[in-house]
Amino acid sequence: MKHLHMIPADAQKSTFSTSNDIMSYLPNGAVKIDLDNILTIDKIVHPEMLLLKQEGSHFDVIRVLDIWDQDGYLKIKIEDRKTDRVNVISQILDRNNGYFIWTLISYPYAMKMIEDRVIRKINDGKELEFDF
Repeated sequence: MKHLHMIPADAQKSTFSTSNDIMSYLPNGAVKIDLDNILTIDKIVHPEMLLLKQEGSHFDVIRVLDIWDQDGYLKIKIEDRKTDRVNVISQILDRNNGYFIWTLISYPYAMKMIEDRVIRKINDGKELEFDF
């Protein structure tokens, strides 16, 4: 099922988000989102990107369909890859907000974090222990 990349008619690129440099719209359709719950390389998310969405101890593989900001909120339209259900998740555009319902994690970001952890342990002369 192919979805079109379309920002809803009532959405706008709010001055709240862009003036605070929390969201930056890139020419290729990607968006840089500088929030702690966006765990991707360079905090960039783009339509058609596959990510893990974490809510508590629950993980789902999702595909990003669209990204926009509206009334001070980040909105991301996603498709659950297991169920094909389409939803919109949202997050207030505020770096001081310490509470996040969900986190988005890219595979390259997760692999980089594991690699960095292994390198730190090797550099510190410690044994590698995997506690998955």
